Amino acid sequence: MSNERYFFVRIITSFNNEGDLLINRALLQFVSSYGKVIIDRRSSPDEFLEELTKDIENCELSDTFYKTLIKNTLSRHKTFLLTIPGHFFGEGIKKAFSIFVSACFFYLLKIGGVKILKFGGCLGPFDWPVKVAERFRASAFTFYGIRDSISIANLNKSSKVERFPDLAFVSDDIKKISENKQSERNGNLVISFREQTNAMFNAQGYTEKITDKLAKLIEQKQANKLVFCYQVPSDRDFNHRLFCEFKERGYNCEFINKKLRLNEALKLYANSSFVLSNRLHILVPSLCFGTAHLGIIDKKQHHKILGIYRDLNIDSLLVDIDDEITPETIANTAEISSSAHLSSLYNQELEYAHKIRSNIMSL
Repeated sequence: MSNERYFFVRIITSFNNEGDLLINRALLQFVSSYGKVIIDRRSSPDEFLEELTKDIENCELSDTFYKTLIKNTLSRHKTFLLTIPGHFFGEGIKKAFSIFVSACFFYLLKIGGVKILKFGGCLGPFDWPVKVAERFRASAFTFYGIRDSISIANLNKSSKVERFPDLAFVSDDIKKISENKQSERNGNLVISFREQTNAMFNAQGYTEKITDKLAKLIEQKQANKLVFCYQVPSDRDFNHRLFCEFKERGYNCEFINKKLRLNEALKLYANSSFVLSNRLHILVPSLCFGTAHLGIIDKKQHHKILGIYRDLNIDSLLVDIDDEITPETIANTAEISSSAHLSSLYNQELEYAHKIRSNIMSL
């Protein structure tokens, strides 16, 4: 068997979401120093693929993805199949059946010696047919890494399921900006929100509750300027409404009227003094940069944020949309949201991920 490693991946994601770009780039960065990464060109738009692979070595786009995968398997190369990171949820017999079919393909690859890996996944909500199908598929994996304990419980943990940090923690893009960020923060408060927790839930009055909690928190936090922005096109209108609302209240406000590109967004969170959001890949990068922040979320539905923050023992940095805001809400989180504490958590997760990677690559 050849010692050269080949990592195969098909990227199917929300191609306009900079958070999804962040974690998929991090996936490639995480493995590319250990072998060649072969990406299915036909699964993603050209513009996305260009951003995905920018400045990452050992990446190759393939027009014959499955043919190359099978050829590598038959040639007895060290072959890995990477599944995409991020949030997996859904319901219905049709979805469960498609998972079962892909599971059968995974088992065939496993028999042929392919090691199937998942890093930084998140699970649920889903109904029992989808749960049963995903549990069956999970057993085909060499490593099935899920980023929070709530997701693991949703699957009824099997021996194949382990915790693995969100891939933002291992992002070279975040690491580079973190090492070169300004020594002094700019005094701005960054605000960016989505209108719902996920496509399966759209709680009545959710945006009104977000606006109310936001107003009470802003009253507690002195800032040079409130900066409203978005890194997903569908967030634009809600953030613009928030901008208009707080501008009318007399605050010094700025609305960045374009979707932030990945590096623009990361630099903004790294250099700001405070961040308020309900998007996971605004909150976690802020954590990595040591930027003070709070999430305003529906804890009953937004498990993918709650699970990560609870596992890190910093869920006090999450404000539920039904919580009462006291005059001390931000002051009470000052110690846990300090730059030193957040940076130590970032380094802890990074070290843990690298240890797991070393173990897998030694197989």
